[in-house]
Amino acid sequence: MAWEEIGKNPQPRQSLLQRLLYPLIAVIAIASFVHLFYDDTATVADCLRRAIVNVTVVFFGYMLSAYLLTLFFPTPAKAQGGTDKLHGVAIYSYVVLGGFVLLSTFLPWYSIIFNFAPFYLVFSLSQGVTYIDGELATGDLVATVKASLAVLLPFYALKVLLSAFLL
Repeated sequence: MAWEEIGKNPQPRQSLLQRLLYPLIAVIAIASFVHLFYDDTATVADCLRRAIVNVTVVFFGYMLSAYLLTLFFPTPAKAQGGTDKLHGVAIYSYVVLGGFVLLSTFLPWYSIIFNFAPFYLVFSLSQGVTYIDGELATGDLVATVKASLAVLLPFYALKVLLSAFLL
């Protein structure tokens, strides 16, 4: 399983941010302008608003998610390297969500993509709760719900709020 491999070779938070999340955010921002090439009704202003929404959702969603994970899992957060683990979970989860955002910028039927994302992440996080806290069993329902809320709530709340005001 992927979480076992991640656990064997832990990476510092800054390294994960620089190698995974920040480049993905840059690609998402650039990809938001793809609509100019195939949608005759798209304007630069529309694409810029879409870029602002997508970049804000992924970046600040990650920040809020990492904070919520430290609130929901206080024991691992206090352990040596525990904060990096929790940030790693948030980073890997937001890389997946960012991939879904990236797909949605290229595909006109993005709602199907966003409907699939929570199911995939809940399954992934149900396997990852053991990585978060070694004392939890894989698939622990309460831990899975807490981790899923910590990851998905900021993403979808920001997406809905920003889309309502900017798009």
